[in-house]
Amino acid sequence: DVLNQTDPKSRINPLRGHYPARQDKKDLLNPYYSRIAYDLQQETERVLKHLAKDLRSKTGSKNICVAGGVGLNSVSNKIILDKCGFENIFVFPACSDSGIPFGLALWGYYNSRELGDFPKAKLVFNNAYIGREYSSEETREVLEKYKLPYRKTTLPRVAQYLADGKIVGWVQGGSEYGPRALGHRSILADSRRAEMKDILNARVKHRESFRPFAPAVLAEHSSEYFEFGCESPYMLLIAKVKKPEAVPAITHVDNTARVQTVTREANGVFYDLIKEFQKLTGIPCILNTSFNDAGEPIVETPEDAILCFLKAEMDYLVLGEYLLDREQVQNRAEIIKRMEADRTHAIRTRRAELLQKHFPSYNEDERDYFIAESNKISEWYTKYKCKYELEKKVLQWLEEDAKILIVGTREHTAILPKVINGFNLLHIVGFAAYGDGKEFPERDEQPKLPYREYAWDNLRQLPCDVILISSHEFNFEILEELEKQQSGKQIYPIYDSTSRSFLDTLEVLPIFRT
Repeated sequence: DVLNQTDPKSRINPLRGHYPARQDKKDLLNPYYSRIAYDLQQETERVLKHLAKDLRSKTGSKNICVAGGVGLNSVSNKIILDKCGFENIFVFPACSDSGIPFGLALWGYYNSRELGDFPKAKLVFNNAYIGREYSSEETREVLEKYKLPYRKTTLPRVAQYLADGKIVGWVQGGSEYGPRALGHRSILADSRRAEMKDILNARVKHRESFRPFAPAVLAEHSSEYFEFGCESPYMLLIAKVKKPEAVPAITHVDNTARVQTVTREANGVFYDLIKEFQKLTGIPCILNTSFNDAGEPIVETPEDAILCFLKAEMDYLVLGEYLLDREQVQNRAEIIKRMEADRTHAIRTRRAELLQKHFPSYNEDERDYFIAESNKISEWYTKYKCKYELEKKVLQWLEEDAKILIVGTREHTAILPKVINGFNLLHIVGFAAYGDGKEFPERDEQPKLPYREYAWDNLRQLPCDVILISSHEFNFEILEELEKQQSGKQIYPIYDSTSRSFLDTLEVLPIFRT
């Protein structure tokens, strides 16, 4: 059955049950799937606001940096900035796992003793254009190899194409670091045309119709068009659109946009192009989306850009100083076939060279075995380490005849005697519920426990040696509250930041079913 988004009983726990997976992108607006997305976004915003306010309180800083894949959640980033007391926010453009190598290199440069002692330069990160640049000669060689008609172009001419409603593929300098196209590997269009979003989806991007396109706006004019008090150089902040009638192609259904602010210092020729567009139209803002088709990576090389251009229905392609006109390209199917074959061969050759260079003593079977074994170890830590560590503690507490008070949620407490060896032999003095009704609000009944129950605010006076935190969802919240009480009692949380709940990992096994 389709679930009602407004009904609290529609809330699901995807880790606990088996739910139908979406098979068709047409199902995305189905209330069942949109409710999942809605709940996830709401919880993300709640957690990030809590963490940000806590950081603001503890540090007093007016500046905050965000890293990790959740940093790509532009809505949450703006909420942190607007509602948590900060004046400035910085989100690294490659804030997901792709940014880890950068962080490691940075840490090594400033901290590694192996590099020796030498004066360290201050890092200046002006933009995300750190990919390899392809020279005019390299680009020209590719164009001539496949006998593609090209000519040199100018910024005023490209700006005129955009103003005329044309779709332009745009490649300049080194590619962007991270998942956002920031004006070096972009598809550009006129932000003033309300129909442009549907045109782009139909001809080029082939993605869901409800997904918005982003604006690239001259930084000095950003506050005229968007409710913005800061810069957003990496397209990682959402803002309300002040003039939706002026830029309808980039205005989302909720009257917001994911903004990229553009400066001459950081963005160079991309800034100059938007400036030329402003001279023609009076609007300092163009539509900027990633140079790729749906499901494909953003283009990197001139060959990648040409292939995407030929497969899609863009009007023009700008490669540095050179321009390709779609209407002038003949035999597109033959060119695409040849270029794809050449690219596949080049990738395989390069892969073999890198494997030989960096892994000369290993073959693919050895590599696959290593990965499989590493995955098994990771799975053990995620699923079973907490059980192993708790059972060691149970033996210790039995030897000491320790008095145990359990604090947590009922379902997580009820499973412990079923899955933890020796747990029934412990001296349990009682249970204090935390978060009653918040754990699974859709359930009418919570499991009954065979322990005497105490109020949460009366724990300091209870005769116990150890406080055992059984909750998974509220683990760190409970730990923080208990530490504030300074009771002097030993506190043992079952779970850590890497572990899954016993409800998800152990109860499903037949040996533990009752």
